Amino acid sequence: MKYLESIKSLILLLLVLLSVLLSFSIWNFMPGYETIDKQPTVDITIGAQKRVEEVVKPYKLLFNFEDGKRGTENSLVIDRIFEKMKQLSIQELTLNQKISVEGINETLRKPNQFTFFYPAGVPFKVLDTILTIEDSNIPEESFTQMIVKWNGNDENRLQISFINNQENLEYIAYASGIDRSRLSDQILTDAANYNTYTEVQREGHLSLYLSSQAPDDMYEYTYLLTDTNLDQFKKALFPDPNVVRSNTVALSTQEFLDDSSKLTVDTTNKWINYVNPGEESKGIAIPSELIFNSIDFVNEHGGWTDDYRFFDIDPINKEISFGLHIAGFPAFSDTKMTTAIHETWGENDIFRYHRPFYDLGNPFPAENNNVPMISGKAAADVLASIREIDFNLIDEVKAGYNISTIQSQDQPLIVAEPSYFYSLNGNWLRLTQDMLGGGPLGLE
Repeated sequence: MKYLESIKSLILLLLVLLSVLLSFSIWNFMPGYETIDKQPTVDITIGAQKRVEEVVKPYKLLFNFEDGKRGTENSLVIDRIFEKMKQLSIQELTLNQKISVEGINETLRKPNQFTFFYPAGVPFKVLDTILTIEDSNIPEESFTQMIVKWNGNDENRLQISFINNQENLEYIAYASGIDRSRLSDQILTDAANYNTYTEVQREGHLSLYLSSQAPDDMYEYTYLLTDTNLDQFKKALFPDPNVVRSNTVALSTQEFLDDSSKLTVDTTNKWINYVNPGEESKGIAIPSELIFNSIDFVNEHGGWTDDYRFFDIDPINKEISFGLHIAGFPAFSDTKMTTAIHETWGENDIFRYHRPFYDLGNPFPAENNNVPMISGKAAADVLASIREIDFNLIDEVKAGYNISTIQSQDQPLIVAEPSYFYSLNGNWLRLTQDMLGGGPLGLE
């Protein structure tokens, strides 16, 4: 018995050591779990990505010479001249005055200047990504015309006026970086040979500036109707395409849904409409941010499947549109087809995304027929003679293309026909053959 206490103490010590050993083993035990592979980020590129300057472009260039007006709506020519503007450094941008409608007309008709026309208000902060504005505090305001004066008093600088014809504002700036002789050699000499233009005056309303000559580069184009892969749009628009459910609504309408958003597809008229209801917002957008965010959104999935350009903006409703262009001219449709990418933004993300999912590609070379057209001035004269139309309310008259689908030997085609269009109460309408009274225009 005299060893009993010693044995108990030894056993207790062994138990304590065993307990410590087991605890240490548990702490350092690493189970042999297999590594969980992360799902790879899906990089969707449906079409092209574009820079701001490739999307935000002027559509008309007007030169005021002492002996008359010359101009062009040829996109390649305008791009070439605007490229030379990148040599300029714009400084001292300031608000000059509140300007009346007649004041805008007077400013635009002054001689010795050329004007770039934009389809909607372009914020100065957007222009700063295309040209160089040296000012440290660039205003958020927008402009619709940029006027470059070439015979000012300062030989070392050019004066530039920016007109906002929606808010009746004029901004003044000065630009250096190009001398007068180089300006004359590189721009003005060629411009003297452009088509003649006419100012169509309307009392109490903005003037229209339209070509007195018929465009000679309008063709009828025929394209094979090609759809963009809808699975690519599903992968781009839904966070997890694997949980998307499909639902056939009608013969030509299909829906794709997840728990928060819906994509509607019209297979007849070739458009998609994506809605994310949780993002609906009634706030007002900052115009420059609306443009940047909208271009970035399309770039994220390479959504520039054709030549789409900045066409309209509504910051109050956070809406913006990019119109389809064919050979540099805007395209419209008098059918249910859509010819524009429309975006509506919510609080932090896209709320609605409506766009075509056809891809024009290259036209059939054998089908490209030159179509005789009347002048823009003649088209305006027709509109002014129609009683049902208030000519004073027309915002612009443009040559463009009307697109429609046809079936040819079981092969669906898209036909683009040269036409004149006019903007009235926010809508673009076609000047039809019936309105012309059967005269030759190549509209039908």
